[in-house]
Amino acid sequence: MYRDSCVVAILANGKILKEAQDNTVLVPFGSEYNIRLKNKLRKRQVADVWIDGRIACKGIVIDANGTVDLERFVDGNLTEGRRFKLVKASDSRVAQPNDSENGIVEVNFYPEKDQPIVNTITNVVHDYHHFCGSHCHCNCWRCHNAPFREVYFGSNVSGSSYSWSSNDSLSSKSVGTSNLGAAMAMNCSTAAPSTTPDIVSAKDEGEAAATIEGSQSFQRFSTVSIDVDRDHPVTVRMKLKGVEQLLEICHCGFKRTQEKFCPQCGIQLAA
Repeated sequence: MYRDSCVVAILANGKILKEAQDNTVLVPFGSEYNIRLKNKLRKRQVADVWIDGRIACKGIVIDANGTVDLERFVDGNLTEGRRFKLVKASDSRVAQPNDSENGIVEVNFYPEKDQPIVNTITNVVHDYHHFCGSHCHCNCWRCHNAPFREVYFGSNVSGSSYSWSSNDSLSSKSVGTSNLGAAMAMNCSTAAPSTTPDIVSAKDEGEAAATIEGSQSFQRFSTVSIDVDRDHPVTVRMKLKGVEQLLEICHCGFKRTQEKFCPQCGIQLAA
């Protein structure tokens, strides 16, 4: 799903799962899935990830034009945690099976603040020469003082420079930085590939689902300082629904025997 230079996708079994027009994504029950976060801006962004109304990861840094595959809950532990696993909402391991937030994945992106624009203003010296001829009697100051020097403010030239701050005041110092907040940057060898992976989907309405803690993950993070604009987030919201891993009959009518993919339409029938 794409919105304002921010991309969120769900991966299961190494495949990107295609979302429907109503922002619904079908995930096989029992699958451990990843949330792909992609930043298409030329500056960093910080993302907060919510699953089933619960904060799954707060403050993950995505580099400019970068991608992060988030595979686990980050509850303060930067070295290890439990993976995301989709089960039926009626599963006994689901704390609140009737919660309306079950199956909802919501990501808020916060862009890094722009650095103040600093325009260089420089002392520029121009020489002017005034000539009246070989027998000048005008007695003007240009003849008696040529060449003269005129000093004015210009730009993009060498000389004594000043800094023009964002509040339009002239100063001899550059604009200072604002307060920085801490966030997490992924430090993991399993970085997301830049190539476009296969896309799989199944035409099925799906069943109500929820996310629980799965197997152990050792995806690691470290902390960095970054100043972001939390007043203007970009929010991407999608609904996860579950499907059985095995489809005996494809939506096009093909009956499966041992095929993993439908030979007629290419839909994945078995994991």
